[in-house]
Amino acid sequence: MGDPNVLDAGKVLGIYASQKPNNVIPRLDEGATVLRGWGSAGSYVIDDIDGVLSGLDGLPENLPYGDIHNRLEPDTDRVEDLFGQNAKEVNGRHVAPFSTVIRNGVGACLEKAMLTQLALQCTTGVQEHYLIPIGSVKQGEYFDPHAFNLAKRNGAWFLIDTQIPLSIDENHIVRPYIAPVLGINSRKGHIAVREDWQLGRTYSLV
Repeated sequence: MGDPNVLDAGKVLGIYASQKPNNVIPRLDEGATVLRGWGSAGSYVIDDIDGVLSGLDGLPENLPYGDIHNRLEPDTDRVEDLFGQNAKEVNGRHVAPFSTVIRNGVGACLEKAMLTQLALQCTTGVQEHYLIPIGSVKQGEYFDPHAFNLAKRNGAWFLIDTQIPLSIDENHIVRPYIAPVLGINSRKGHIAVREDWQLGRTYSLV
């Protein structure tokens, strides 16, 4: 017998999006802001969407997973430098244009997930899409902050992690981590994926 708290992903995401709008974001439009973490980490503001997406291979027919993963170097020090150089204070919070980091080719899980969200919004066959900017993933004993995406395409839900692919072979070919979703625990926010995609990982909306 399955866990009675694991419900349809779309239903749980809708609830979380209304109750925790900073954690579960269904759409990014020009001018939208995304927290870079809790506390004083500041926010990105979405700008120049066409420029941000330009050059990504595969759109609109397919999500350009490998292109997103490879385009952004996970240099967190450089990300912080760029954010600090371009941020302005708005209502007591530092806000910087998202396009700044993309143009400079850097980004870790959050920046990759935000770029993935923008790509999903124009990918053929995707009916719903969510950015999880301040979620978490457990790969050992503890949960660590992590950003990822969830999308419904052709009637099925998938968890997409463009920061941590399924694998990268000796020829640097990236195998995407796009895991079939079975449901989401409505109490804990933990996402149930098909067993062959678990790989010791547990993703959570919070």
